[in-house]
Amino acid sequence: MSLRSLAQGLLEAEARWSQEPRRPRGLPTGLAGLDSLTLGLRPREVTILAARTSHGKSSLALTIAVNALKWEILQSRRDGRIPGRVLYLSPEMHPEQLLMRLASMESRVDLEQIVEGTASPDMRRRWRRVLEVLPQFDGLLEIVGGRGMDAEEVVSSIRSAQVDRPLVLVVIDYLQRITYGIVDDEYRRISLLSQLMKDLANELAVPFLVVSQLNRQIERDRHQSDRLPDLSDLRGSGRLEEDADNVWLLWRPPRLTAEVSSAPQEAKLVVAKARSGRVGEVSLWFYPRLVSFVDAGPSRVRAD
Repeated sequence: MSLRSLAQGLLEAEARWSQEPRRPRGLPTGLAGLDSLTLGLRPREVTILAARTSHGKSSLALTIAVNALKWEILQSRRDGRIPGRVLYLSPEMHPEQLLMRLASMESRVDLEQIVEGTASPDMRRRWRRVLEVLPQFDGLLEIVGGRGMDAEEVVSSIRSAQVDRPLVLVVIDYLQRITYGIVDDEYRRISLLSQLMKDLANELAVPFLVVSQLNRQIERDRHQSDRLPDLSDLRGSGRLEEDADNVWLLWRPPRLTAEVSSAPQEAKLVVAKARSGRVGEVSLWFYPRLVSFVDAGPSRVRAD
């Protein structure tokens, strides 16, 4: 692409931005506090979403994926175009499990009561209604998962998803479950995967949201359970921090009892790195029984 065309594109973008200050420049996450810091998920950018085990990484990633898809559908109707596709790759969870979570998120119905068979008739109707309308999103939300994946399979799935419809977001949940050929060394494997994700995002001009684990040390040290994570806690390789355009670190307080763990919980999302936005902290509420996150207040920009 020539410098002339690149410059012209930027001039046109700047004119639009000046008409809508502080509006999302990419796909909104649907979380107002987060969008005010990041201005959305932007093409060619890789965003790492990391947290400890069982702290809600998948729930937050699914929440963002669905919110982004809703926005894309509304925008496409307004613009008179075919909506793009959101691809959700999950080497860990089966698509059926993800759809169950999605049904609870959208219906606001306790998933545990659905599974136990103790949900009220009204709750059952709401939950089933969501599942009944989901087929209309065939081709718009593609979920691939339920088994381990190799890097080649990931690339193949992403390229196949773009054949008949443009991709607007790729979610990978989560990075450490993906293998890379015969590479056994974790540091080397994560480094190669990190580079691959960034190369694909650049090539396809699509935002990538990549879920990752924090390192094992933060899991072992109980005295660290009440501190917010930082970039040094990313697991596997320093390349994650280097290659990523954005790093978001999710934190929830330690669970003390079964009763407390099922109640709505405060959560923090630390925007620890933002190549094109601002770093800071976002307050969220997590609803364990609905496996979903919602805004809990305005974001806080870090002075440093």
